[in-house]
Amino acid sequence: MTDAPARTRWALVLLLCACGVLAGGQFAKISVEFIRLQAAYGVSPAVMGLVLSTVGMVGLMCGVVTGWLAPRVGYRRLLLAGLGGGALLSGLQALLPPFGLFWASRVPEGAAHLAIMVATPTLLIRSSALHHRTAVMGLWTTVVGLSFAVMSGVDRLLPAGLGPREALAGHGLLLALAALAVRASVAEVGAEATSALPPAPRGVLALHREAYADLRTALPGLGFFFYAFPTIALITFVPRFAGQGSAGFQATLPLMATAGTLLAGWAARRFAGGAALLRGAYGAFALSASALLAAALAGFTTEALALLTLTCAGFCGGAAATLIPQLNPTPSAQARASGVLVQLGNLGSVSGPPLFAALADRFALPGLAGLAVVTAIVALAVLGRLGRRLGA
Repeated sequence: MTDAPARTRWALVLLLCACGVLAGGQFAKISVEFIRLQAAYGVSPAVMGLVLSTVGMVGLMCGVVTGWLAPRVGYRRLLLAGLGGGALLSGLQALLPPFGLFWASRVPEGAAHLAIMVATPTLLIRSSALHHRTAVMGLWTTVVGLSFAVMSGVDRLLPAGLGPREALAGHGLLLALAALAVRASVAEVGAEATSALPPAPRGVLALHREAYADLRTALPGLGFFFYAFPTIALITFVPRFAGQGSAGFQATLPLMATAGTLLAGWAARRFAGGAALLRGAYGAFALSASALLAAALAGFTTEALALLTLTCAGFCGGAAATLIPQLNPTPSAQARASGVLVQLGNLGSVSGPPLFAALADRFALPGLAGLAVVTAIVALAVLGRLGRRLGA
């Protein structure tokens, strides 16, 4: 079942990607306003960090379940629920309610984030011609990074910054406008008959076993885990040791990672074998991180190699996402693969930074680069073995 339009509906693609940017804003708005929110509520940085990570924890626990639920609820309906619910929750947060309520609101906001991130890829794929689908998925992979860039850029442009109320209220308003645009412009995917969908496994654990036992739904997420595990940490900690902490270098690192994801979407259109492209991406990441490690140990200039390493890391993430339409032809399979990808992406982004931070504190840049090399080598071993099992 391909069900692909003859031409890519680029206006819908951009609208749906904008929904993804707003979903990323559910992290970015807290990150950018972190210090101001901490001061407003009088809590410690550790507690505010838990507030920031709550949305990701919901994705970590419920990604696979949402991927199973999406074809039964309807992809457009699930996206509208995520956008509408997110708008209401941002509006509530903009009132700066008591801290307990503010923190508690991040739990349903995590569900709203998950609804957007699981439903949207299937709608994107079904809005794209076959020859554009990998490029569109590469574009989709940039949305969280773009949300941080946009939010940070707006905050820096204003003399006094956005401020928590303005950031939260503006985010809620944009989510509400996106919901109206989706309602007016996006049609529901031609759903598979409910009777044709696999029966519900007995229990959440069985649902996870089913999702991870099928390599076609699991492989994109596994590839994405090895991207998420080092990338956020590298973007965060590398500027401490390379580029002399300059604002320009710090801003360029995430942009290079974003460029890498876009490049992966372009490359997947032109080279057969998405799993082979993913392994090649991790090979390039291993080589660039090894060169960065060698330069750091030798005391050479590391800025250019750091930028190259982040570009290769972004390429890995984009290549992993392009596997979703390549390996999964039906909407329900695409939703399950998206659920796995969101779950493992959150696992990587939660587990990676503490380990990289510990090594950075003890070994500086060589510690960061060394763990990146190890991550890439493990990814090559795991993805190579699973790719051979899949015959890809």
